[in-house]
Amino acid sequence: MDLLELSLYYGGAACREGGHTLRTKAGHCIQCHTEKIAYQFRHSASGYVYLAYSQSKKLTKIGFTKNPPQARIDLLRQERYANASDWELKKMAKFEKDAGRREFAIHSLLENHLSPVFYEKYKGQMVECREVFSCEQQVAIKAFEQVTKA
Repeated sequence: MDLLELSLYYGGAACREGGHTLRTKAGHCIQCHTEKIAYQFRHSASGYVYLAYSQSKKLTKIGFTKNPPQARIDLLRQERYANASDWELKKMAKFEKDAGRREFAIHSLLENHLSPVFYEKYKGQMVECREVFSCEQQVAIKAFEQVTKA
């Protein structure tokens, strides 16, 4: 699959739930679990992985965007993502493929520092930030560089 640069395939053993044979690279049935389609495309997409930091909240955000990261940072400030308006872009790396995979790899390295925060995104709509970490900035930078240099 990787050699052919495919994200989805047809064939193989039928799934247990519905007997379907449309699968992701990881073997998940995309007919029973349609959410896996978006996940697979994000996982293998080209784009930027970035590290943003909020000095006021002492939080690091590791994210992915298809557009230049500064536009995303501006949106984080405007939305007061994780209740912070002082997000600064500290690191970024561009990848022609697998940017989402790298984002999730950094999340895995920082898992012990995960610090979910709820904030009001729109009037009355509370959203949980699941990509923020409470750790020393250097710890996050080390994880970022470990994954993005590979």
